[in-house]
Amino acid sequence: MLLEAIFIWMAIPLAIILIYLLIYVMYNIRRPITVDYLGDVMNKDQRATILSVEALIRSILIIIFAPLFGFFATYFSIGMLFFVLAIFMILINLIFLMGEKVS
Repeated sequence: MLLEAIFIWMAIPLAIILIYLLIYVMYNIRRPITVDYLGDVMNKDQRATILSVEALIRSILIIIFAPLFGFFATYFSIGMLFFVLAIFMILINLIFLMGEKVS
């Protein structure tokens, strides 16, 4: 996200497209591996329910955050949106890493 914000700020559209493509490919490679792993560790009777709940939660989050991100991008800029999201993700990761060190 931070690279996307920098490339948008610098007006480098090809780099932005390549980063989106890379993220999309990584997600679609990771998803079948995750589903296969979950299939191994979950009960067969619960697998479909858990995956359905996961898809439902993802859809609800998209319904909530897509309009908020659209408003933010319209009011400020897309570059600023990506920059804020990148900073937010970095902070969340740092919080999780500090929590793991304490445990």
